[in-house]
Amino acid sequence: MDERVIFHTEFGVGISSLHPQTLGIQYLLKQSSNSSSNCQSNDRNLIFVSFKDKAIINSYKLPPQSSSSISASASSTTTTIANKTGEIPVLQRLTTMEPLSNIILIKDTFLIGTALKPGKTLMYIYDITSGSLINTVAMGKVHYMAIEKIKYMDTRGYVVTVSNDGRFALWDLVSLINNLEGDDAKPAYVFNEHQGVGVKDVSWDGSESVFLSCGEDGNVCCYNFVSNVIDDLNTQTSLELHNNINNKNNNSNTLFKSAVDRIVLVSKFTFPQAVLQLELDSAARFAIAVLKNGELWEMPLIYQLGKGKIANLHSLTMQGNSNNTQVALYNCSLEQDLDLSNDSLFNLIRRGIISCRVVAKGCKSIKLSMDSTSIIMGRKKLGQSCLVVDLNTSQVIKDVGTSLGLNVRAENSEGIFVDDVWTVNLKKNDSDKEFITLPNLNKVCEDSHVINVLNSGEFFNEENILINDFDKYIETNVRSIAHMFQNTTFDQNSDNNTNSKKITDNNSEIFTARTNNSSNIDEINKKDKEISDLQQQVQRLSKAYNDIKEMV
Repeated sequence: MDERVIFHTEFGVGISSLHPQTLGIQYLLKQSSNSSSNCQSNDRNLIFVSFKDKAIINSYKLPPQSSSSISASASSTTTTIANKTGEIPVLQRLTTMEPLSNIILIKDTFLIGTALKPGKTLMYIYDITSGSLINTVAMGKVHYMAIEKIKYMDTRGYVVTVSNDGRFALWDLVSLINNLEGDDAKPAYVFNEHQGVGVKDVSWDGSESVFLSCGEDGNVCCYNFVSNVIDDLNTQTSLELHNNINNKNNNSNTLFKSAVDRIVLVSKFTFPQAVLQLELDSAARFAIAVLKNGELWEMPLIYQLGKGKIANLHSLTMQGNSNNTQVALYNCSLEQDLDLSNDSLFNLIRRGIISCRVVAKGCKSIKLSMDSTSIIMGRKKLGQSCLVVDLNTSQVIKDVGTSLGLNVRAENSEGIFVDDVWTVNLKKNDSDKEFITLPNLNKVCEDSHVINVLNSGEFFNEENILINDFDKYIETNVRSIAHMFQNTTFDQNSDNNTNSKKITDNNSEIFTARTNNSSNIDEINKKDKEISDLQQQVQRLSKAYNDIKEMV
């Protein structure tokens, strides 16, 4: 396995490998200067880059790298591979409505980007498989300022938007797609816990149950996803209430139970400065915070207090009843500022003090490695690049990106931003995999963009199609039932010892002839009609005869 990192500056987007065997293998995306954000496909073969001043998205195909090619190259031309900077050309240019500040790709289908227009913030949702602009969603009253970041919670299906207006919101993906054009989109959750100042980042653990947010107010808010089973009489339907009243054996104390998913604010952590970025460990053991002054703080969330006791600062059980939670407040301080000789960790936590430590300085943005043992740190100082820092020892392990020509070269530079870290399977070589050209992105929303889960072929079979065609259904099913009765005959040696040929009743004779004659179903239908006509004629004649008889 190999581990790669993608980062960008105002001069372009670069990719570097973190694996020891592939150290020095780096790529530079051509024509990627002044980029605003980037995203990748699920297989990490395609990269999409948006720009601050251009209404366009560039796509790039990342060259595959197999373990065999690495070992062969290392043995023969080690210096060439180690120092080579590969430039990846633009694969496609997809035009958009306007410059997009943030883009994400969901399930290799939905490409979502945000843009700030005068007076409103918009979200554009594209289907890249067809090129359709399936919806343009106005953020309405939720976000009236620029969106800082946009992320996606894969397990829960929420699109998370973080804005400078002091709010962050969780949007249901299906609701965003099906939202009618012109209507204000309604998020699933809206949070305004940062005192009206800008929210900078959100992060969650691997199970998507612990959720953190940070902002310019210097607070880090911790939330829990809770699924509560509640008793609510008002949620019962009228039929259920009627059955409960009429059922004498029903327990009158039993109410209707339903599960409700909601997010609960559990804890607040206060830092001495604004927190610009957060990274939460996949197991929610600790969080890494990037402060405004460039310091990188490690904030423990799980403490070992001795005697088998553990303090879990993001656990809801510490607060008692989840239906009436009281928010726990903590003040984050550095180790050197605390007197740990006189105060134990348990006493510090009871007093609401968290002992943190500075991992590094001069940091602009970070990403945790896949095993959470090291940090990929983007520098903001002049002339620096991305550094791989060991979390335990705070020692620099690698320096990546120096040979890409993306270093900060101006005093007013914004620094280097680390975008994503991912793994690559070196044993798999997809170089022969053909790429299908993406369609151009449309400028007009589609009329119908409702997700139809019944489009799968398993929901359609011959029987369902026949049901939709009534005439064909009658012809197929009713005729088959008639053929079943055509072969029905009576036993001539039955106990009544009667001969059906001697029956004088006209209807019985016709019925016997019908049951013994199985030549044609159309003839049977014709004879039934004749019988009905004869019966009606007999009734008319009988009525006329009775009338004449009364007159005489």
